[in-house]
Amino acid sequence: MASTIRAISPYRLSFAGGFTDLSEYYERYGGAVIESAIGTYARASIEPRQDGRIIIKQARLGIEEEGSIGNLHGIRDFYRVIIEHFSPGSGFELSMDTDTEYGSGLGSSSASIVSIIGAFDGWLGTGMGKGEIAELAHKFERTKLGIHLGKQDPYATSFGGLNYIEFSGAGVEVKRIGLGKSRLEHLGSMLMLVNTATPRPVESPLKTLVKLIAASDVHALELMERMKGYAESIRDAIASNRFEQVGQLVYNEWLNKRALLDNISSKRIDALFKLSMENGATGGKLLGIGGGGHMLLVLDPDKRDRLVGVLSKEKLRMIEPVLVTNGLTVSAEVD
Repeated sequence: MASTIRAISPYRLSFAGGFTDLSEYYERYGGAVIESAIGTYARASIEPRQDGRIIIKQARLGIEEEGSIGNLHGIRDFYRVIIEHFSPGSGFELSMDTDTEYGSGLGSSSASIVSIIGAFDGWLGTGMGKGEIAELAHKFERTKLGIHLGKQDPYATSFGGLNYIEFSGAGVEVKRIGLGKSRLEHLGSMLMLVNTATPRPVESPLKTLVKLIAASDVHALELMERMKGYAESIRDAIASNRFEQVGQLVYNEWLNKRALLDNISSKRIDALFKLSMENGATGGKLLGIGGGGHMLLVLDPDKRDRLVGVLSKEKLRMIEPVLVTNGLTVSAEVD
């Protein structure tokens, strides 16, 4: 009997080190990030068909496209490049859904691609490991789709958990930070995600950064070295139960990132940081490539209600993230 293959991949939040996971940087200087998977997900399912039809559905975006084996012209590149790579011998229906919109700064694009790869791997039995899936997802995004981004997102969603990840020309090393359930929950209670309701810029600031790295710009390289150092400091603070230091370290990393690129923030976002830190936040940063999306705030749990009240008056949507240990998960359901 045919089976429906289901894959689920978590989004992530990044505490520090973003941009040092760009290959242009880490292949020369080495990169490091600290991040955690969160209980917000991308889901993909594949239902095999007996004919050659290929149907793609994405609920949140209202997408419904159709092609066939050997004819993918009616399917957008985001799905087509993955289908072409796996080259299935029969038709199927691929259904996608996500818990938030794309451009959130939470790694939604990588989570979606990793879940699709996981579904194909489960269906076709290719036996890929988590690292292989992460590398393939990054290849699709950076090379096939031309998206300027670093490598942490596919590793974060594929492996899951709270990790310190090192990048170099020799490869990627994922180092799990094992806190235990109670400590992980306590760290999560100190965090808040705030949707800034600000669209991200059409032009990625990473293109400018890549040019600065290529030119060996001294100022840019100094800032990136500090950001990498903050990732290490946050790792050490968390591992040694010094959670009270995390907020300031995250904010210091944000100030360095903000100094790195002109269009990574705005007057509106700067004002939201000021307001947050006057009402209970001990630090924070803008997630993703900047310009919009979600803010990560680190706060005093005793002041959460006060902070929520103030930000609610700004008509902002807030999420208390749940830090999760699971990464990509694939299962089969017999019809």
